Amino acid sequence: MTQSFFKRLVGLAEWISASRSNSRVALSCLAIPMVSCLLQVNSIQAQRVEVAFDDFENLHANMFSFTEPANVFADGTDWTNQIRVGTGREWVVDNSQMGTPPGSQAGGICGEGAYNGWTAMDVASWTAEQGVQAGRTTLGLADRNTAMIADPDAYYDFLTETAQTNAYNSYVSRTYDLTGFDVSTLKISFDYEFAYEPNQIGVVEVSFNSGKTWQELLFLQQDPGSNPPATRNPPNNTIVTGPVTYEAGTDFSADSDQMILRFGCLNSDNNWWFAFDNVLVETVEAKPFFDLEDFEGLDLVPFEVASPPTSSRFDGTDWTNVIPNWVIDNSEMLGRCREGGYDGWTALDIQCWINE
Repeated sequence: MTQSFFKRLVGLAEWISASRSNSRVALSCLAIPMVSCLLQVNSIQAQRVEVAFDDFENLHANMFSFTEPANVFADGTDWTNQIRVGTGREWVVDNSQMGTPPGSQAGGICGEGAYNGWTAMDVASWTAEQGVQAGRTTLGLADRNTAMIADPDAYYDFLTETAQTNAYNSYVSRTYDLTGFDVSTLKISFDYEFAYEPNQIGVVEVSFNSGKTWQELLFLQQDPGSNPPATRNPPNNTIVTGPVTYEAGTDFSADSDQMILRFGCLNSDNNWWFAFDNVLVETVEAKPFFDLEDFEGLDLVPFEVASPPTSSRFDGTDWTNVIPNWVIDNSEMLGRCREGGYDGWTALDIQCWINE
């Protein structure tokens, strides 16, 4: 097997040498030159590839001003429910379950459109109109950040009909085309903020069969049967925040190239809020790894004790054992050579080698 290996190695060197006639430096050990080395590794080099990212910025052309302001920072670019419409990156708001019972729409019409289910909202406008309630700060207060907001508290403040119990049920979702991506390596991450109060539920789910079934990523709710809340649940007004990340194979099963991601704020009365931002969907892209090394451009040194030169090519740029990304291991040598150019593997100027 060893003889066959060396025959293939020498044959490779001869073939590359013929095809690269301008090459003058080779990696040499004894009589086996490697004029060039083309390495193709069967294993893969993995890198994260962004499928989609949304921070909900640059929506101002479709944003509206508050219609029932109280203490308003509003400048006409406060909120919108038209989120990336017509771009292939649309987020769709579903308020079909508003009202009590869900879907009745009873008490489900908010006089302030900004709070009638999920909307993309300028956080600074939101906090100026509603206040920095319960100490919310995660998604930005003064930097004019836009985030997706569901605010049942404000919704109940502006209801046009008699308030119904737990009438707020709103989803917002986006469909992702994953064609050409390795869905088994899918990763979903986002920032969020949720304020606990009895009954209010926050959910994040994914579907890979057009919404027929859903897989739960995140579920947020106080224990509604305990007062005060059970010790495993936070008390009223507690704010929980992201970022969070979920991975295929661990947190959910991905078996289709079409994915729906949805956020829900459900079963809410005059409670608090659920908000999210910076939604990133990514996969791992696998690529074969290639590298070409021709050993040119190295800083060569002269032979130390070799015979006098017989050619102008024997010019003081003869060999080196300092080769970036290559490691020479002479730990099993039985002795050392007085001529460093031959002390184990070195990169040699072939003509100088021949002349010497």
